[in-house]
Amino acid sequence: MEEAIVERAEIPLDPAEQKRIEDMESARVQLLSDMELSLRPVQGRRGAAVKEVGRDLLVLAGSPEPMAQQSVSKLWVNLTIAEMVARGPMTYQDPVVVTNSDRAVFHQPLARRTANGSVNTTVGELMSMAITKSDNMANQVLMDLAGGPGAVQSWLSRHDVDVAFGPGDRVMQTAISGLAWDPRYADRQAFEAARNSVPSGIRNERFSLYAANPVDGAGVVEMVRALDAMYTGEYPGSTDVVSLMSNTVTGRSRLKAGTPAGWTLMHKTGTGQTWGRRRAGFNDVGLLRSPEGRTYAVAVMIGDSDSGDRLMQEAIAGIAGAVVDYHERTQECCVRSM
Repeated sequence: MEEAIVERAEIPLDPAEQKRIEDMESARVQLLSDMELSLRPVQGRRGAAVKEVGRDLLVLAGSPEPMAQQSVSKLWVNLTIAEMVARGPMTYQDPVVVTNSDRAVFHQPLARRTANGSVNTTVGELMSMAITKSDNMANQVLMDLAGGPGAVQSWLSRHDVDVAFGPGDRVMQTAISGLAWDPRYADRQAFEAARNSVPSGIRNERFSLYAANPVDGAGVVEMVRALDAMYTGEYPGSTDVVSLMSNTVTGRSRLKAGTPAGWTLMHKTGTGQTWGRRRAGFNDVGLLRSPEGRTYAVAVMIGDSDSGDRLMQEAIAGIAGAVVDYHERTQECCVRSM
């Protein structure tokens, strides 16, 4: 006996729902167009991604390939420490003694406090300095407390974050300059003198190798996925790190410049070395929260460009502006049904 075949008629979408879907797609297309327009003036390798937290929207403009993180990688050090605190027995109030031997390279305001001896601080204060002021010395101490670069990379692997951490600032920054780390380079003048003595051919080769294949490489899509997970607390202690990011003082002309009053920006910048007119790494990644509470993970990374800092700043600010415009379009047409 043959089985009866019952064909079910497709139920047409409610006209209001159909319009909502069309309006959302139109807004997504416009967001992509606006992001591409913001990036267009910047020459070289660059990419931007936007993901709305808790929703399906994910838009990529430019390249998804890994680019130099530079100080953006301080996020992973902080998250490793935050997990250690969440699991115990470490606490944010644990005392830490910092000395001149903890110095790293480049930007390290903490070094001024250790000029005449040691400084007593805490785990939490070091985390704040590393995130909000991008202090390389504070980050070095935290990385050592975590167990070194390998421990940070293990955190990334455990949480399936497809990002490279690298060997840490001391080794990485000196290698980019054609040098090998020497404790004497903790003194800025000594490091600059050594770097200036490196033949230009070697400087160009090392810089170009790093820019093309950064040891601390991360793609913008992976970055916004991780930011989404941080905000929603998927990683132990991650919401503590997000709270610190809301107090960041670096990069006022990047995402901050495109963030209007009433919005909250939680972010981390990263700025790499220059060689000639080229810069390897000019970044801002973070979370933009609207007055209505909708939140967007945003990552803009410029891996290798000679366009100049001002143009790159304007491009990053433009991405933030594009997100705000998208939010306003969809808030008006579609948010009640989302």
